[in-house]
Amino acid sequence: MRNLDDYQKQYIKNNPFEPNMVRYRRQNIIKFINKYNPKSILEIGCANDPLFRYLKNFEKYIVVEPVKKFCDLAVEFSHEHTLNENIQIINNSFESQGEFLNDFDFIVCAGLLHEITNQRLFLENIFKLLEENTIVHLNVPNANSFHRLLGVKAGIIQNVNEKSDLQKRFQQNNIFSMEELKGLVKSIGFKIIDNGFITFKPFTHAQMQAILDEGILSIELIDSLAEMIHICPQNGAEIYLNLRR
Repeated sequence: MRNLDDYQKQYIKNNPFEPNMVRYRRQNIIKFINKYNPKSILEIGCANDPLFRYLKNFEKYIVVEPVKKFCDLAVEFSHEHTLNENIQIINNSFESQGEFLNDFDFIVCAGLLHEITNQRLFLENIFKLLEENTIVHLNVPNANSFHRLLGVKAGIIQNVNEKSDLQKRFQQNNIFSMEELKGLVKSIGFKIIDNGFITFKPFTHAQMQAILDEGILSIELIDSLAEMIHICPQNGAEIYLNLRR
């Protein structure tokens, strides 16, 4: 069982470069929200930066987040939003709350699946929520990312599936390749309507943060580097899938 108190402490105090990764994920998610224009959205796990802060056009937005401190922060952000009355924050795990949820156009599960113990059951519970046109956006780290391949070459890790120290601290269970993630969702019954990779990140989170802190590269250059995913798309830092029933 995950220690949520420790997870929250690690996320806030010991998570270099992650705010930038959150920003890159968010840009990718918003691209698809703008494409599909959903009116009702479910966000499973918001951490300290719920997606609704960056959206202006929805009729229902529900956040399910098990960490109370993150929930409290989401409530504060919701009070600042012009669509406050359309936002509901639920302090619970999705596994416990899922059966009470319904009627969503778009479900966001970003940066979470690899931290879940029973990933198949988790995805099956999401599948139960799907209406005919519901879209699920799923995002996880990529086992074949450039920085993991570099880590193998340098002898830092033995293979791309080995957990890093950061992944151990965040109680992550495994690292998916695109093929493994596709196989899992297809076996449950999802139809993949879009897939791809985001963010070229050549080094680990800690190394990328050190590059910024030491002024070796500016955040503008780091952002430009992230956008160069087309150079080696299969080795992007993270994988995304858009799914339907």
